[in-house]
Amino acid sequence: MLTCPSCGNENPDGARFCNACATQLSADVGTPREERKVVSVLIVDLVGFTARSHAADPEDVRAALTPCHRSVKQAIERFEGTVEKFIGDAVVAIFGAPVAHEDDAERAVRAALRITEAIREINEETSDLKLSIRGAIDTGEALFSLGARPEAGDDFIAGDVINTASRLQGEAPVNAIVVGETTYRSTKALINYEPLSPVTVKGKPDPIPIWRVISARSRLGAEAAVTYATPFVGRQLDLGALKHAYHRTLRESSVQLVTIVGEPGVGKTRLLAELSCYVDDQPELVSWRQGRCLPYGDGITFWALGEIVKAHAGILESNSSAEATDKLAAAILAVIDDDTELPWFVARLSALVGASSGQSSDGVTKEESFAAWRRFLEAVAAAGPLVLVFEDLHWADATLLEFIEHLVEWVAGVPLMLVCTTRPELLARRGGWGRSSVNSATILLSPLSHDETAALFDALLGESNLSVGEASKLLERAGGNPLYAEEFARMVRERGDTSALPESVQGLIAARLDALPYEEKELLQEAAVMGRVFWLGALGRDRLLLEERMHELARKEFVRPERRSSVAGEGEYSFRHTLIREVAYEQIPKSQRAAKHRAAADWLQSQGRREDHAEMLAHHYIRALEYAKGAGELPSELTDRAMGALRAAGDHALSLNAYPAAIGFYEHALGMVSGENAGRTRCDLLLSLGDAQARAGDPAKAKGTFLAAADLARRSSSAEQLGRAALGYGGRFVWARAWGDKHLVPLLEQALTLLPDEDSELRARLLARLAAGPLRDTLPLEPRESMSREALQIARRLGDPATLAYALEGRHGANMGPDSLELRLATANELIEVSEGIGQSERAYAGYEYQFHALLETGDLPAAYRAYEAMTGLANELRQPAQLWFTAINRAKLALFTGSFHDAENTIAEALELGRHVETANPQMAFLLQMYALRREQGRLDELVDEVERAVDDSPEYPVWRYVLADVLAELRREDKARAVFDDLAAGEFPLYLDMQWLFGMSVLPEACRYLGDAERAATLYRLLSPYEHLNATLPPELCRGSVSRGLGILAATMSRWDQAIRHFEIALGASAEMGARSWLAHAQYDYGHMLLARAEPGDRERAHQLLAAARSTSSELEMKALADRVAALAAS
Repeated sequence: MLTCPSCGNENPDGARFCNACATQLSADVGTPREERKVVSVLIVDLVGFTARSHAADPEDVRAALTPCHRSVKQAIERFEGTVEKFIGDAVVAIFGAPVAHEDDAERAVRAALRITEAIREINEETSDLKLSIRGAIDTGEALFSLGARPEAGDDFIAGDVINTASRLQGEAPVNAIVVGETTYRSTKALINYEPLSPVTVKGKPDPIPIWRVISARSRLGAEAAVTYATPFVGRQLDLGALKHAYHRTLRESSVQLVTIVGEPGVGKTRLLAELSCYVDDQPELVSWRQGRCLPYGDGITFWALGEIVKAHAGILESNSSAEATDKLAAAILAVIDDDTELPWFVARLSALVGASSGQSSDGVTKEESFAAWRRFLEAVAAAGPLVLVFEDLHWADATLLEFIEHLVEWVAGVPLMLVCTTRPELLARRGGWGRSSVNSATILLSPLSHDETAALFDALLGESNLSVGEASKLLERAGGNPLYAEEFARMVRERGDTSALPESVQGLIAARLDALPYEEKELLQEAAVMGRVFWLGALGRDRLLLEERMHELARKEFVRPERRSSVAGEGEYSFRHTLIREVAYEQIPKSQRAAKHRAAADWLQSQGRREDHAEMLAHHYIRALEYAKGAGELPSELTDRAMGALRAAGDHALSLNAYPAAIGFYEHALGMVSGENAGRTRCDLLLSLGDAQARAGDPAKAKGTFLAAADLARRSSSAEQLGRAALGYGGRFVWARAWGDKHLVPLLEQALTLLPDEDSELRARLLARLAAGPLRDTLPLEPRESMSREALQIARRLGDPATLAYALEGRHGANMGPDSLELRLATANELIEVSEGIGQSERAYAGYEYQFHALLETGDLPAAYRAYEAMTGLANELRQPAQLWFTAINRAKLALFTGSFHDAENTIAEALELGRHVETANPQMAFLLQMYALRREQGRLDELVDEVERAVDDSPEYPVWRYVLADVLAELRREDKARAVFDDLAAGEFPLYLDMQWLFGMSVLPEACRYLGDAERAATLYRLLSPYEHLNATLPPELCRGSVSRGLGILAATMSRWDQAIRHFEIALGASAEMGARSWLAHAQYDYGHMLLARAEPGDRERAHQLLAAARSTSSELEMKALADRVAALAAS
């Protein structure tokens, strides 16, 4: 006999096709093939029969058992179960194999009830037997051997579910059937149960809850089947909402986000299809671009967005990297206005489509990528209305969700409609989704109403022979879910009755799969390994046969052919619903999955452009490795491939600024490192991981990772790896100081020592990083200047623009004092030019900020404002915390400088909040410095004096605080304390080692010196400050105190050098007026008037009162209370 692998029917030897289902019977059909199935196992044993038959005649035993076995077998087969074996007086039966039904658990319970009735009937017929039974049913996964013949002794099924059922059977009361929890949950609506106490059984760590079967509530139902067409029912209002959003998009030329939320099968995809048809019927030409999020968890980053861009550019999966780049460039050129921006766009969009831009991605941040992607989509929408569809958003990486929110927040002035579909899980994971904008709407798809579902069934089934009761039960079980209704209707049409109704759509699909010929089911399982979308080439080489079978599967509505394939020459298909794919995949035995995932990965790799498939390759290789390990295998070659794929996936995710995904890939790869060169491989992975952690905003973890990498690099004497670890540990900013970190300087210096004394990118960067950052805390100018000059020379000789930009930043950071103003300005100008030339917006931002500080120091306010506007524009494009923080700090500085104190107070608070998200920032120090300047003008320094005193003690890396404290105490007229602090500073001739703070620190002391009447120290300060009389005293990035000449005038007056004082005050008056620095003009007027009244020569009093009147007017208007009080007191004296 030949057993059909599809339906289990026994056929005569030599038969070519199954007599029951027409499946082809191959020559090796007797060889068991395995499949995973959810089955219900029934075990029934006669109680005490073994003891009673111990001394009985064998023929008497057989005579007693035969009617019992016959009745039990008949009861099991009546409900289409399979007798796995009889063991003496016990029977083991399987429901759900070889063919699954949607209600196998219910069938098993009903069979058990029938067995108890049969035993009772036997007892009544043969009064001397007095048979008793106990039985149990459990439901779970098992491995089933297709084609096995249990009656011939073949292994039929294996799994823990059989062991559990056996253990429960031993705990059942006499003449009772008990069930486990899964069986109970599946049947509780149809079977009456009595809960029993949980039982403890061998091999199970926790007690198992059990229920005793009492009776059935209704007759056994039957299999239902489905039809092919799906009319659009019950979603007219939802479609109307989509149409309204669409027309609003066009009418207002605005962005609209509509999120369609619903459970699987509720109709999200169908609603999209109706909208697409409606848009197609409109007179305007609309671009409709659609992408789906893949169900592999956190790994598939920006896949949906990549599909959208590839579709717009006409890029096929089979295109080479060069072809993909050319198509991408053509698509960009078609929509942008400035052709010179093409390289910038290509560099940032190429990673999405798996192409190579030929440019370094060093320094390209997530925010910059977002800006590039947004501007491209805006340009497409500017050319004509654009609809972007993101399907299955519940599987989206968090970074893709951020980008969609970025589009909603930043796109303006173009017709762009965003439509997203998702399961409710997204709202649980991201509760604020779709609520942050007035241009956002959410459509919650609830189940269809009873009448709508009935209308759907009427349309699907037409003139059916269903009774009222059967139709009512179909409506109840469909639960308003259109997919459930379709599947039920299809089964009714295919099998003609409703004798079985599935508990869930998964069970329903499993039953439909088992009804397929084996070859078609096997093909679906192979496709399920690839994912929801798959290509014929990945499934085999016999294209004609594959196309025929896919045609049949499409006709049966398991799959659908795609109109256009993303792989040239390959037919592309997708599962009609992701749940069909999931159920088909779960049927594959784990022992076979390793080879299947390996084959899928190999096929993907053969398509080229590996970077575009990096995350999918990682998924398949990791799954292959996991299942190989589960089978007790550990092939090193597969491990190497999996690790390589994980690393490539991490690199690709990092290039897209999907930091959490990149971190996950690198950490997974690290867990697999072993064998030769493990140290070097681990070190490389740690360096990549540290980079991802730093970019993700977790500097503490990143530093720990880089230190671990440095330790491995030292052990292997790898100068290159140690250098990368040192730079990574130092953070992203070239200028960042050590801030007391004991590791940074030794790490950088050791790496520099190990490197060969020859030009290299790494050597240039290490020199620049040392000179610009940590050595500013310890070395005088000349050694730092020399190191930064060497770094710049190396970069110029190398001819690498990225290294040159880094070295220019280092050059600027090493020369921050007032004597290097011209050098800083020239360096900033070159940094801007180089960075913009290679599209490094973050370094270009730095160049504009350095330019702004230098121009503000020179007093060229118009040019400084132009630099400020440029840096603000870049910060808004980058949307990166550091740049946004620095921009806010500088905006507050300008408000303080021009006397806009109300605006300054608001911006200072905003900057503090932004600074909390910057890894190298000390937002509290910046906040306190700016609040010192604000409260000084408001006459409220007494509120801050304690905080300033703490800052002196707690922040030695900010030496300027000692100078600020002297000014604060003098302003508050606390003479003894002010003199003590001032004398302490003067004892060392006013030392301030940090050159970027030097000019500002010196400039806060003249007023304290005047208050204390210290002419001797005034002479010292005058000598130190005189070379800078035409500059403004700035403290980047927080403050600018206006013209240095005002302080020089105060010092000259303190020494009674009246002519010098007048010259300096005139310079300060002119500079302040020209710059629009009204508050500092008022200060200069007061100080000038104070000096004239002290000199008391003819005409001085009149001129002094003119100056004081102007100062009084300005200080009153700007609410400068401290100055207003001083002016009033001086004028009255």
